[in-house]
Amino acid sequence: MLKACICAGSISQGRVAHNEVIKAGLDLEATVANALMDFYIKLSCLDDALKVFANLILKDVVSWDTIIAGLTDSGYISSALNHYEEMQSKGFEPNKYTYSCILKSFANERLIFKGMLVHDQVVRCGLESNVVVSNTLADMYGKCACIKEACKVFLNMTIRDAVSWSTIIARCVEHNYSVLALHYFEEMHQDPLYSKKAPNKSVYLCGLKACALAGDLVLGRMLHDVTIRVGFEADLTIGTTLVNIYGNHGSIEEAAFLLNSMQDPNEVTWGLMVVACVQHDLFSNAVVFLSKMLERGMVPEKACFIGILNGCSKSEAISYGRLLHSYLIECELDTDNEVKSALLNMYAKCGSSRDSFGILECFSPGNDISLWDAKIAASAWSGDFVAASQFLHTMYTHGMKPDNVVFIGLLSACCNVGAVKEGYQFFSSMRGNFNIEPGMEEYNLMAELLAQAGLTEEAEAFLLSMPCPPDFVGWMSLLTCCKASDIGLARRIFHQVIQLDPIDASGYVLMANICADAHMWEDVIEINNHLHQFIY
Repeated sequence: MLKACICAGSISQGRVAHNEVIKAGLDLEATVANALMDFYIKLSCLDDALKVFANLILKDVVSWDTIIAGLTDSGYISSALNHYEEMQSKGFEPNKYTYSCILKSFANERLIFKGMLVHDQVVRCGLESNVVVSNTLADMYGKCACIKEACKVFLNMTIRDAVSWSTIIARCVEHNYSVLALHYFEEMHQDPLYSKKAPNKSVYLCGLKACALAGDLVLGRMLHDVTIRVGFEADLTIGTTLVNIYGNHGSIEEAAFLLNSMQDPNEVTWGLMVVACVQHDLFSNAVVFLSKMLERGMVPEKACFIGILNGCSKSEAISYGRLLHSYLIECELDTDNEVKSALLNMYAKCGSSRDSFGILECFSPGNDISLWDAKIAASAWSGDFVAASQFLHTMYTHGMKPDNVVFIGLLSACCNVGAVKEGYQFFSSMRGNFNIEPGMEEYNLMAELLAQAGLTEEAEAFLLSMPCPPDFVGWMSLLTCCKASDIGLARRIFHQVIQLDPIDASGYVLMANICADAHMWEDVIEINNHLHQFIY
């Protein structure tokens, strides 16, 4: 009867049955009490389950297992651990079910040491070979970011089921071990035990997420074909992950085709499509997808709004940005700090000082360094370098050390308006005032700033002063600024560019244009010949 009440979700009928049990004097029978506890736990009445447990005089292992599982699943970790310890003090030996329940309690970095102690108990009682216990151990270590230990447990397993594979792949993906996740995914298909079983949707989903993380479009396409063959293509989560794979890799047409063929894509799927278009500089496409999304009555997620606002920044589409801002106010989403940062960034980069200052006035970053980054960068992009410098020092005096991201934003703003003096000051203050070592991007931005101001030789010297060899981006920014009058310098820089990437056409095209401006037609022909030799 209790099972029927669980299936029907009827707590009132279950209580009637409980009263009948008490009248019959059966409530002190362990088997009956265990069934009652299970009933109350499954219908989220944990207090009732605890009362039944407390009133049960002759508890058995199942009684302890049931209440520990209920406490763990309900998030009462401390109480679950207390019951686990009390169980052993009463002379009960934990079994495989007990261990699989209690180990879930340690899926938290603060409790991992206790989890390791229980792991030792598992080994001592010979249960490490049990597939359910081992799966829980691997999951515990994985959730605590102890991927090495999770892999060790996984590799020691003599038998692995679909849960084993999906657990290790999912945890690797969760902590950005994409290459390792794909390695296990490929190894899974060579496992004779797994290959005989029907394909598991959760395992394929983990494999697709690993492809998305690693940017492996080739394997992503292969898995896409497999999901079609095994009938998983209609699954919303799998379809959404595939849209993410194609979108991240810039295969926007394939992502759009997949989106349009999905039966019922949700806000996440549409949002990924919008963000992918923005990332690959297809702002007008992003606007179309967002419009279709809104026409369907969907409210985009925060990440989608932030993505499209960033697109407005890059495309200087301030009119559309203002429309979005109005919509955000209407939906009461404009108070979120991340959205505020994106709005601030959009107005500043579109050159609307009035709008950006309006947001700055009611903007309190508190102790969030990313919000300070946005506030400082917005001031700089609006041309107010004095305010940017003041915010930088205010942030520092409030106990928050600026990071490289702050200075990348500042130097980008200096490049935008050609503020060489301010750029030098910010770059020098990194080491001098804040003890921050400039990275490759900061050096490249500073060199670009100098080159844009016509100081190309100084920019070359600046790049060569770096503690590590300059990269392709740095040299290309200089070559872009070279003129026909600087032909000797342009040749030196072009040589550096093709040394780093001899098959990228952009360097050849720039150099050919410089030579053409200098009427050096033989050089143009020679460069074009080199281009065809390397690329075609």
